[in-house]
Amino acid sequence: TGSAPSVGSATTFESGQIEQVGGTYDSNANRIVFCYKDDSNSDYGTAVAGSVSGTSITFGTPVVYSSINTDRSTATFDSNANKFAIFYYKNNVDTTHGIVGTVDPSDNSISFGSSTQFDGTSMNRSSSTFDSNSNKCVVAYMKYTPSGSPERAGRAVVGTISGTSISFGSTVDFFNHTVECTACTFDSNSNKVVIFYSKENNNSKYEAIVGTVSGTSISFGSSVEIDGTVRGNGVSAVFDTTSNKVVAAFRDFSSSNKGKAVVGTVSGTSISFGTPVIFTNSAVGGDGDETSKMGYDSTNNKVGIVFQDDTDNAVKFISGTVSGTSITFDTEQVLDSSGNTGAINGCLYDDNADKFVAGYAKPSTRIGRSNVIQVDTLSTNVTSENYI
Repeated sequence: TGSAPSVGSATTFESGQIEQVGGTYDSNANRIVFCYKDDSNSDYGTAVAGSVSGTSITFGTPVVYSSINTDRSTATFDSNANKFAIFYYKNNVDTTHGIVGTVDPSDNSISFGSSTQFDGTSMNRSSSTFDSNSNKCVVAYMKYTPSGSPERAGRAVVGTISGTSISFGSTVDFFNHTVECTACTFDSNSNKVVIFYSKENNNSKYEAIVGTVSGTSISFGSSVEIDGTVRGNGVSAVFDTTSNKVVAAFRDFSSSNKGKAVVGTVSGTSISFGTPVIFTNSAVGGDGDETSKMGYDSTNNKVGIVFQDDTDNAVKFISGTVSGTSITFDTEQVLDSSGNTGAINGCLYDDNADKFVAGYAKPSTRIGRSNVIQVDTLSTNVTSENYI
């Protein structure tokens, strides 16, 4: 019984050239939301909502949320306010902002409130998550202050949505040296935020740090290296609600840029890791917030990863299952094999449709494309005892 793995036909959500695809799943409207930089429209920050049916997805009209050159957008859904928030950097004025969006499921349209600035520096290599214990959004990013010391510290901030507005607490540096990437997720078992990053001053080794939200602030425990050998500049993270484990996927400089994943266990304000596992022997493309992206399928207990295979420049998907402190992977599936240039990926899970959804810039043309992905759910009741 069940379904074999399959990939639906690609659907275009933006006909112009795009980059830096992020997104979130709106569980109130049951809609996928992608945010991106629209290169064909003056680099404006743009978002679009889509509804999944079977292995197809239908999108509404893209909506501009930032009428200025906009970089590094990341989004998360607030299940308390039933709104999503996008966090982004205004490239021409060097300030970072948050804005609240509302999806109308009748036509997949999006409306936005007014933006709020949360940092007076530029934001790079950003990520965001929702802390359902405190009902707060958390943004992790590399702040860039040319005249500051350090110039590119790892920084976090807590945001509170009220109506169609968002307010922020004070920014907190979780690492006072240059970070090359960030990825954050919320561990609902321990009620902690986990931030992954790599340290430029330590040979780009990957580390993680556990954060506790209190009011409008966040405090951190001590940083922990993943295993002391893996290093790179691209990481993503997700929380497995079945095993109560954090999973990170990354490209590993020390292993020819192969794609690897690791399982982490939070205890108090610290985290421990199993042994990293290869999910692809090919080099994984992208860097910073433009590398592999992850989602979690709570129905089938699967972690999903969308990544670019640098060997053939194809956009691919692979799912994995956590067991203890390790993870095993299924067969990878090709989403787009057009090649030629790097893709920037997003990976979300639609709880209502029980499907993964990938969003990316099509490698050959960089138009915005999306696929609905069905993971392998086939199972059998045949055993060595009941087979005749």
